[in-house]
Amino acid sequence: MPEALPPPDALIDWKQLDTIAVECGEEIGEIFLDFIADFDAQSARIRELLAQGDLVAAGKAAHQLKGSSSTFGMRYFAQLAKRIELDAVERNVAPTAGEVAEFEAVFRESVRLIRQERGQFRKS
Repeated sequence: MPEALPPPDALIDWKQLDTIAVECGEEIGEIFLDFIADFDAQSARIRELLAQGDLVAAGKAAHQLKGSSSTFGMRYFAQLAKRIELDAVERNVAPTAGEVAEFEAVFRESVRLIRQERGQFRKS
C-alpha cells in the first residue's frame, strides 16, 4: 500500500462523477455497485495473468478498468490502470507487487470517498 494517497480532489474528478450521475439518474447507484462488486475478481485476474507472464492479457484487463473508472471520475486510479496497461502491453514490463497493491488501495479509497461524498453511490 502506498505510504500516502493523493488528496481527494486528485483521486476523484467530482465534476465527471456528478455528470454521469445526472446522465444515469436513479440507476447510477446500481451501476456503480455492479462496477465495484466486480473489482476484486478483475484485480485477482490481473494478478493471475501477471503471475502467468501474460502481460498483454493483464494490460487489456487493466484497460477495461481504466475505462470504467474514468466514467465514475476515479481519475488517479484510471492513471494507475493506464500505467499498468502501457507497461504491460507496450513496454513488456510487469508492474511490481507494490504497484499492484497501490492500484488496489487507490481503488478502495476512491470508492470510500465517492460513497462518503455522494449519497446516491452508497449501498442501499
